Amino acid sequence: MEKSSTQRSVVFERPNKPIRLAHVYEWQPDPHYPLSGFVQKVVRELPRLIGDGTKLVGQYVHVVNRGMVREVDPVTGRFIIVPMGNAKPDASGNFFFEPGHGGGRMDKTQEPDPAFRGRYIQAARFGEVNTYYHLDKIASYINELLNELGVSSLPRVTAVVTAHDGVAEHNGVRDGIRKVGYLAFEGGHYRLPRHRFDIPEWHPISPSGEIHLGPGRHLRHKGALAEFSGGRYRANASHNAAILYHEYGHHIIQHTADFLANSMRLVNRQRNVKTFIDEGTADYWSAVMLESPHIGVWFRLENENGFHRRNLVSDKTMEEFDSRSTADPHTNGTIWATTLWDLRQKVGKDSGRMVDKLVLQALLLIGSLKGQTIKETAYLRSNLDTVLDSLIEADQILYQGKNRSKIIEVLNKHGIRKDD
Repeated sequence: MEKSSTQRSVVFERPNKPIRLAHVYEWQPDPHYPLSGFVQKVVRELPRLIGDGTKLVGQYVHVVNRGMVREVDPVTGRFIIVPMGNAKPDASGNFFFEPGHGGGRMDKTQEPDPAFRGRYIQAARFGEVNTYYHLDKIASYINELLNELGVSSLPRVTAVVTAHDGVAEHNGVRDGIRKVGYLAFEGGHYRLPRHRFDIPEWHPISPSGEIHLGPGRHLRHKGALAEFSGGRYRANASHNAAILYHEYGHHIIQHTADFLANSMRLVNRQRNVKTFIDEGTADYWSAVMLESPHIGVWFRLENENGFHRRNLVSDKTMEEFDSRSTADPHTNGTIWATTLWDLRQKVGKDSGRMVDKLVLQALLLIGSLKGQTIKETAYLRSNLDTVLDSLIEADQILYQGKNRSKIIEVLNKHGIRKDD
């Protein structure tokens, strides 16, 4: 007997998740432009949000805002310090905020007027959304490559915006940089759990890793963001995609090469020191995502060529390597970053994805090495010869060694010798 219309099974389609739009900054490469590109504010979708999409929590990224603000207590009429909280969508479900030239200095403003406070909060909110967008972008690309290599995805990273703003105190310690008094943190850093930090941590650090982004102290009068804003721009790390990509680069390295063998250490005894190879590789990933080697021009210009010292178009060699224990790993890392970028150009711009996968495979090979002790493992993995051997082995695994001669040529160009 044929089923009646009321008896027929009904298939319910799963409703589509709402699309969340946001204002973000994007870099537009342009070799004919004075800065080799420019910043533009655009409207973009925020992909891979989980739940109802009202929080900046996604498949690969979780963004939180730990900033504090001063506002008037309606009862006493005095200024009090309160948490800013996390960004929420508007009535239409979108995350539209204004960058406000990077915001102001809440750590230096004891009694902010409403306009100042509003601009500061808007800049922080814009930073939250900008951080989510760019970290999700690099995470989705890297995890796509890892999956092609047969490796599981990286764990979700926590990104803290307005980190260490220098506003509030806890047990007599202010959350900021201690110099003459306490100042707001400028720049970004990647953190794993540890019992002691150079900047005190009020909150437990995620074992999977956290990216902390300071609200900034200095006003930048040069660089792409200052040019975009038509004047000057606060060095707010969450507004700078180059910093965001660089810090996620450390997340990639931690969960692949693990140069310092943190996976062998107690969860609350991790090391946050970065080697020059670590810093250089993180710079490489930043350049990859921006499609430009000029990763330092967002906030400032420094050298005689008009570019920041960490740009990846350079003839720097190991002869310029600073071997002192006090040497800056970022500066030394530029030699390695430039080498990897040169290799990407040598193999061919249209084959950039191939080189990105090669670098990832090398990092995975490094992370598979293990000595008898933690110290021995860390030395083995962070040794330059190990890194070079892994790069060549990765080429053999992925491409049957067809890029070996190009790898050797680029290494020799930068004084990083490798016998053929």
